[in-house]
Amino acid sequence: MTATTDLIALLDDIGQRDDGLGWVARGHARRFQRPARYTRTREDQLHKLEGFAELVGALALLDRRTTDRLADLINATWQEVWRVERKEAAR
Repeated sequence: MTATTDLIALLDDIGQRDDGLGWVARGHARRFQRPARYTRTREDQLHKLEGFAELVGALALLDRRTTDRLADLINATWQEVWRVERKEAAR
């Protein structure tokens, strides 16, 4: 699995909550399932997701392990996006 796939799976898990946090996580997961060729959109989404993760961590809305995993997967997904950008630029 790629970091993006793992990130979507985690957001789907968080999205099972029946509250505002679940609703926001489902929205992020849905947007990440769009094709990766929209790199700029993916970058914008990652910026928004970073803010979401910081808010979740600051308010302690999830357990620490899940919050740390979310942050790690966001970083790994950034790396995937940058690799795609470099491949596109090399063409």
